[in-house]
Amino acid sequence: TAARVKDAMRDACLPQLADAWLSILQLHPTAPSLAASCLQTLAPYVSWIDINLVACPRFLDLFARFLLVPQLHEGACECLTEIVAKRMDGAAKLAHLVSLNVVGVLSDASTGVALTSAYAKLSAAVSLELLDCWDRLALRGPPSDETHEMAATASSQLRASLPLLLNCLAADDIEVSQCTMGFLHSYVGRLRKLLPSPKDVGA
Repeated sequence: TAARVKDAMRDACLPQLADAWLSILQLHPTAPSLAASCLQTLAPYVSWIDINLVACPRFLDLFARFLLVPQLHEGACECLTEIVAKRMDGAAKLAHLVSLNVVGVLSDASTGVALTSAYAKLSAAVSLELLDCWDRLALRGPPSDETHEMAATASSQLRASLPLLLNCLAADDIEVSQCTMGFLHSYVGRLRKLLPSPKDVGA
């Protein structure tokens, strides 16, 4: 079965596979098509491999640079989206997102990057994951000074991500702007939770 194959790969060859991906990606100046194919191959692995194999400086630095390379842009966005969306509990996810500095990476790239649907999906994924972290820590987490501090960090990171998302929402390309709708729907839903119900207002 697929699960048994994945378990065997985790035990036997994933670190070597990650090294092979890195070697191929480093060939991008002379073999951009090969690097682009490698990015497309790598992205589906992220959801089930050890995240530390690819969420590390040697890969992240390349992904950040590839955002500005037209032939590699889409693949880099897809890999980063998968890394951002990796399933974790709230505290671990927040630490993961902060360590990635993906908001800073996108902000630095925003002046030179093309507003594509892949970039918009990545921006929306970052904002949505930060919103979910804040929701789990501020509204559903156990009350403590540590939880309050983590929720404040999630809120600050979310605010920093919103200009990127709104830039995509304002794009002339309808496919780009539509990629932000999932986050905006979730954001409005969270805001509604914070509002008092009509019954409470009338009481």
